[in-house]
Amino acid sequence: MLIKVSIIDEFNEVEQELGTIEQDDLKLLIKIAEEKDFQCLSFLDITGDTIFNKKQLYQVKKEIGLLNDIHELNQQMINIINLGIDKILSEDYLYLKFEGA
Repeated sequence: MLIKVSIIDEFNEVEQELGTIEQDDLKLLIKIAEEKDFQCLSFLDITGDTIFNKKQLYQVKKEIGLLNDIHELNQQMINIINLGIDKILSEDYLYLKFEGA
């Protein structure tokens, strides 16, 4: 199953679809995030929706940076997340949404 990643506005309208992530790839990311006791990425939900606001994305960016050395992680997934983070941090009233299966 695929998890859709989008940038949404304050009215939950999609501003930009960033791509999709395989559920197994996201499960691995969540598992590693839980093992490392990350504050944000460990709360991703593969069956429901997860939305991060701009303040949370500073922490998500830090956590993603700590994962760069873990080669088992799908680099396309990391790129999709980073693309969203960079756009949202440069603008106001945008959010990063992971739409679960």
